[in-house]
Amino acid sequence: MKGFKGLYGRYEKTLDSKNRLIIPNVLRKKLEGEDLILVGWFDRCLALFPSSRFEEIAEKINQLQLFSEDVRGMRRQLFGSAFSVEFDSQGRVSFPDYLLRFAFMNGSREVVMIGDYDKIEIWPRARFEEFDEKYRVNLNHDYEQTLARIAGLALSDQTEPAEAPSAEEETKS
Repeated sequence: MKGFKGLYGRYEKTLDSKNRLIIPNVLRKKLEGEDLILVGWFDRCLALFPSSRFEEIAEKINQLQLFSEDVRGMRRQLFGSAFSVEFDSQGRVSFPDYLLRFAFMNGSREVVMIGDYDKIEIWPRARFEEFDEKYRVNLNHDYEQTLARIAGLALSDQTEPAEAPSAEEETKS
């Protein structure tokens, strides 16, 4: 990805009457010079990718077994929803109706954008708040165990995270 820098943060915006959304300047600056792909993504949100990153993902997906009905269905959903976008002079991106329907945004104008390092996730605000509440990591022992497992995976060559030590093991040390 051409000199791309990670996308971070949470931003709340409103779709205008023409289904356009202003992308915050801090995110737009990081995407300057990149072609952009808007796509229906996991958990029925939308994702705005630099096309260079989307192409990396597409190449991996293209290597999956085509004899699998699930793989063919996933490919149709992902590649069929992909839409090339660009910023207008006011920093807005236009959303096609089919992607808004995909994300259950019918009638919803309030949006949450999440910088997710290599993409921007775009959610109807009410759905995101429900999802966020359901999966919010609390600052307790579960948080520490989850963080330890993720860190173990990130810092190793493993494909599965190592088990975090139990609370009992931690108190012994």
